[in-house]
Amino acid sequence: MPIQNYGVIRGQVVRYTPGSPQSPHFIMILTDNHNTAYQVDVNVLSRDGSEVLYYANDNFQNDMTQNLLSLTPGFTALKNNANSGALDYLRETLFETSAMVPLPIDGPSQNDLDAFIGTIVSSAQTNNASVFAFGQYFHDGSRSAAQDRKENLPTQGIHDIHMNQGNSSPYEKDNGTYQDGGLLVYFPNDQRWVATFLAFQTQAFQTDNQGNPTGPSWADQHGGEITE
Repeated sequence: MPIQNYGVIRGQVVRYTPGSPQSPHFIMILTDNHNTAYQVDVNVLSRDGSEVLYYANDNFQNDMTQNLLSLTPGFTALKNNANSGALDYLRETLFETSAMVPLPIDGPSQNDLDAFIGTIVSSAQTNNASVFAFGQYFHDGSRSAAQDRKENLPTQGIHDIHMNQGNSSPYEKDNGTYQDGGLLVYFPNDQRWVATFLAFQTQAFQTDNQGNPTGPSWADQHGGEITE
């Protein structure tokens, strides 16, 4: 069945914390026009220890961005269909999924996912950019990232900011179409979009109308999972 409460949070960055192998989520805090805070959890390492797949574009041009700037800051629920503004890596022309590559959580210089996302988020904060985080909304404060770090984090926010289809057991219950995650940032000074899309090596990039895999996982296609 699809994930619950799919949608997008629009806000501006007020603070952020990189992930770690012990707590593999990059956490950023966004606020809306009423200073309501939202926690955004971005996976920078898979639960099985393998590197996360990513695709990024620092000058993202796509028709889907036209409606984003009209969204009210805060959370907007999106229906699981092609006309709602929902993301689907496999059914929309967002990017070429074949261009996704694994990146470690940490590594030399900027060649790691934590530093890569940190650079984008830091620039967003400095330049008063709008961040759009697509995924599953939560409002109970029980996210694992908050529990792992025992931080004073907002009780609402968004996670599953990655592809949400093509999963095999035990995550197949989360499969669905038009419910993929993503992170888009709009820089108003130069009217430029930066987009980052994430997936796991265990996911398949061929799915049926329910989002269930109909082909091999990325890892199987590439000779096994790549780990740190």
